[in-house]
Amino acid sequence: MIRTSFAFQTDNILHGTAFGQETLVRIGFMNPTPTPKPIPMELESTSPYGVSWDKKRTVKMVATSWLSKYWVIWLVIAFIVFETTSQPALAAMFACVKVGWDDFSLARWLFRIDPHRRGAVLRSAVFVAWGFGKIALTATLVMAATIVVMDMLRWAGQPWLQLIRALWGALVALGIGLTISGLVTLYAVLWAWLLGQKLYVGKAVSLAREGNYWPPVETEARWSLFERGGNRVSWLLALTWLLTLGFGGAYLQTKFVQQFPNRILVRQKASPWILALAGGTILGYFYLGRKVIATRPEECWALPDWVDSLHPLDGDPDRMDDNSLEVDTYLEGNQMPSKAKAYPPSLS
Repeated sequence: MIRTSFAFQTDNILHGTAFGQETLVRIGFMNPTPTPKPIPMELESTSPYGVSWDKKRTVKMVATSWLSKYWVIWLVIAFIVFETTSQPALAAMFACVKVGWDDFSLARWLFRIDPHRRGAVLRSAVFVAWGFGKIALTATLVMAATIVVMDMLRWAGQPWLQLIRALWGALVALGIGLTISGLVTLYAVLWAWLLGQKLYVGKAVSLAREGNYWPPVETEARWSLFERGGNRVSWLLALTWLLTLGFGGAYLQTKFVQQFPNRILVRQKASPWILALAGGTILGYFYLGRKVIATRPEECWALPDWVDSLHPLDGDPDRMDDNSLEVDTYLEGNQMPSKAKAYPPSLS
């Protein structure tokens, strides 16, 4: 269990520990007028994880950006590998992997920042699954483009066989991306269902990272057949269902081929089982989706309840007296266990 303690004072300075780090945070109240994006607050911290709260239940967190230098290193390594090996297959694989790199970095950032440790692993895992899903999609596009170029070169009488290696590289990236994406999604969804957690993959997390604030807030509300409130976990569930149906159907087909040599008889015996597999899995994934897919980011990341109970009070910040507000709350589920003795900041 994580225990976090804070001491609020009327001089708007917060001293305490957060996530095992010593922090010094300046507290202030924001204009209650709704704004599309949280306004940055004045904040000081001795660690990269400083936190502060406002009246709109928005937490601000300082986190250093580390993505840019890794992009440069990645491009340099990709160029060196291609120049030294002259392998189109490696070039195709690098092109596919680079597309999912930003989602992998978001998963790492979310795992480090999310204070709800029980759900941090699962919510960062779905970003990993989304990154591998994008790798598989990019590999499919690379394969289609390679086949078109090969056909054009063949009709023009130009050498085209060397592009087969690029096709194999994209095929390997496709297989790895689909397999890992499906397995990680299934792992995250099942554990989220068992633990009562919600999952979210969307633009709100990347905007929170770029804007240096926490938690992620809803940026737009939209509803479609495949996307609930901008959440792409439903796409991952659809991909996992297709993989389950494909692997399950192939297994049933192989099993019946071994028992019945006649192809017509195999189809007659295997078809009801494949239809039952398709119907059962789609109902199961639909049920899981209703349980674990968050309609907005606030369902995954919320402030502790005791933040709402802090009100402006008059009192001496140097001593604890009747004007102090004592909160001793141990929260379950998505809420962070906490204990606070507070002198809330004054509005004056």
